[in-house]
Amino acid sequence: MMDDLTAADARSQRNTLVQRTEVLDKVAVLRTLPDDMHVTTEMVAEFYSVTKETIRQLVNRNREELDDDGYAVVGRRAFEESYGLSLPSSASTFALFPRRAVLRVGMLLRDSEVAKRVRDYLLNLEERDFDREPFTVPPDYASALEEAARQVRRAEIAEARVAELEPKAEIAEHFLAAPKGTYEIKLLAKSEGMKEKDVRKFFLEEGIWFVRAAPCGRRQYIFKAEYKKYFWMGFKYIHEVNGEPCYHSWVRIWACGIGWAHTRIAKATK
Repeated sequence: MMDDLTAADARSQRNTLVQRTEVLDKVAVLRTLPDDMHVTTEMVAEFYSVTKETIRQLVNRNREELDDDGYAVVGRRAFEESYGLSLPSSASTFALFPRRAVLRVGMLLRDSEVAKRVRDYLLNLEERDFDREPFTVPPDYASALEEAARQVRRAEIAEARVAELEPKAEIAEHFLAAPKGTYEIKLLAKSEGMKEKDVRKFFLEEGIWFVRAAPCGRRQYIFKAEYKKYFWMGFKYIHEVNGEPCYHSWVRIWACGIGWAHTRIAKATK
């Protein structure tokens, strides 16, 4: 078992892990096409917070692997007919990445914090599976040292994973009767006697949200994947800027999230 999934000789290990696409939802929010199965080059770049050119170069270097995952390039007409989308872009072809291919990009992409988190999750999952296998005594001293080093690495990843997760918070009783659906953040701000901008600042400082700049320069507030049970995010196409489609995003909070946020805010302001 290798610790560096980006290595050229780790392809067999990547092939073993590429089925674990649920990892994508644990590290960030993946915007998909209407079928909820495929994404474009732009969406992959957005997910990993890199440029589209970075993704294109990675595809060129690893096309054979990605083809095995279902990566394909389709014409504009076929794309628009399949997804019912009328795109402003002048591109004549579009690359389509199934979730497997998106996950493989994360195993290959070096300069991306999101991709690093993807690999950490995958290695942690693999190590859990490994721990369930029968123990084999190393044949010699050198092999024993290698196994010890791997176990140290597994422990470090597990410790980082535990630190990343927050304990479940209780929901405040007076919000249990709220109707199903989502609410604007200003409702939460009002219930806490705060300004909406201060609530947003709190979520950023607590590491619950992060900010990303859209191609048009607008700030996008995005919540981390582990908090998706409390928030909902929507995207809306606005216009094209320098050949790049610009999507504005907005975050709303689920009814249960209001109680959870109340507990987090109260704890932080004691």
